[in-house]
Amino acid sequence: MGRCDEAQPELEPDEEVGVQRERVEVTRALWEAATSCDQGAYDSAKHVVETMEAKVHSRRSKNHDAMMLELQDATARMRDRQSWEMGGRAEVLDCVQMHTTQRCTNSSDSSRFSKQSKSMYLNSSQVLKIASSRSC
Repeated sequence: MGRCDEAQPELEPDEEVGVQRERVEVTRALWEAATSCDQGAYDSAKHVVETMEAKVHSRRSKNHDAMMLELQDATARMRDRQSWEMGGRAEVLDCVQMHTTQRCTNSSDSSRFSKQSKSMYLNSSQVLKIASSRSC
């Protein structure tokens, strides 16, 4: 029996794999919750987001704070039909798109939470350009 044929212990994935898995799971949860909101099932959406919050909270990855703020913001935007239709849908679906493509389309913060996720995908030159545009 060769080395590859031997039973291998189940190892924890490295940190980056865990971070990416968490990003994908949060994105899927937000998409599922958004779909529930579009069907008027706000309690179901809230349950999906709360379940994901508990998972993220228990892991404490390097993106923990950004993902928790993303989920908290989504909860606020999904609380009722008015919140959902007055910008909640657009913001949550923008978030889903951003995490799916790992690209940020804007850096303005349209949330009552100080979200860190919009800067997760910016490179250093983009950060510098944004900073210089704000100082003008």
